[in-house]
Amino acid sequence: MNRRAHVCVLGAGIAGVTTAYRLHREGFAVTVIERRARAGMETSFANGAQLALSNAVPWALPGMAWKAIRWVFNEDSSLFIRPRFSWREWRWVVGFFANCRARAADRNTAALIGMCRRSLDLYYELIEREHLKFDFSRKGVLHFYRDAEEYRNARRFGARLMSGEHPCRVAVDGEEIVRLEPALAAAAGRIVGGFYAEGDATGDAHLFCKELARVCDARGVRFRYRTRVTGLAPRPDGIVVTVADDGGCRDALGVDHAVCCLGSYSPLLLRTLGVFVNVYPVKGYSLTIDLKDAAARAAAPSVSLLDDEHKIVASRLGNRLRIAGTAELDGYNLDIRERRIAPLANWVRRLFPRISLEYAVPWAGLRPATPSNLPYVGATRHPRLWLNTGHGSLGWTSAMATAEQVAYAIMDSPD
Repeated sequence: MNRRAHVCVLGAGIAGVTTAYRLHREGFAVTVIERRARAGMETSFANGAQLALSNAVPWALPGMAWKAIRWVFNEDSSLFIRPRFSWREWRWVVGFFANCRARAADRNTAALIGMCRRSLDLYYELIEREHLKFDFSRKGVLHFYRDAEEYRNARRFGARLMSGEHPCRVAVDGEEIVRLEPALAAAAGRIVGGFYAEGDATGDAHLFCKELARVCDARGVRFRYRTRVTGLAPRPDGIVVTVADDGGCRDALGVDHAVCCLGSYSPLLLRTLGVFVNVYPVKGYSLTIDLKDAAARAAAPSVSLLDDEHKIVASRLGNRLRIAGTAELDGYNLDIRERRIAPLANWVRRLFPRISLEYAVPWAGLRPATPSNLPYVGATRHPRLWLNTGHGSLGWTSAMATAEQVAYAIMDSPD
């Protein structure tokens, strides 16, 4: 392989910028196409912020299918499915139910753990090498449960994460949980147990994307912002990427390879080439609370939290607190629905009553989810077109590993 081959990366979210960085380090010339004004403005903008190997468990687990059916018409549930006459939505739902079988869930969990473990190792190496600033903290992630049955199920399905040569989380009781995070003292009597993952971390994915894009740009990676991909034309010796910028100017970029990192929008482009990926835009919500004074900062948790029963995470980002959770199947609708944001706000009021929500900023983004939680990484039917998409809720955690994987695949491909 000619290491100065030119690769076009489509998208500058977390998958796109990590792919661009890795390809450039391997010696490729890289151009990144991004429709927004800067990197990390879509799903990466205000996600849950956890870099968590301890959460490398798929959504599709035994028992989840029946829960999902009960949630279809309940807008207050953790997962809300707004029924629509869309074959793409129902294909995804059927695939999700199929992955809820025990054998599939076990296989998917093993794959996710391996991928996320490698990714965190790469993140920590990168952060030390490049000195990136993105409100990074390595205080771990604390999972807690208030329902004994939920806790037993979590211990059973997460057994892989607590065994082996390098377990990534340990079981802790209610008292230990409050010792690790004193801000949870108000809920101490209701917590039955949980897990502590000391090796996990938190960080602002949007700031990370901006920082890494800055590093890439300084080293010769070309970024074309406010530019949309309007078409792809694979050829035996390369691929033509047709683009249009916000000013209406159109261009055709001839490159050796293209990598699709367009997240939830990947299926819309890929289907024009007969490439079908079962990726659906699962909307997630977050609140980012500005901790304006010393009292609010003292009342907020410093260890990142995961309330598994309610599917809500809390991550400290300097003088901000990010609360994220819920999942909604509603197509590409990005409306912020008050009824879906309310559970996040009520969760803060119950657990951290001294934190004011006056400075809370709501957000909604589309997670590019596959039924198995495993992303599409690698080759397509077109030899010069590659995939790195469909990371779902684990995109922030897994992106460095999938960037490495797709870079190696391109390097090993014939000229």
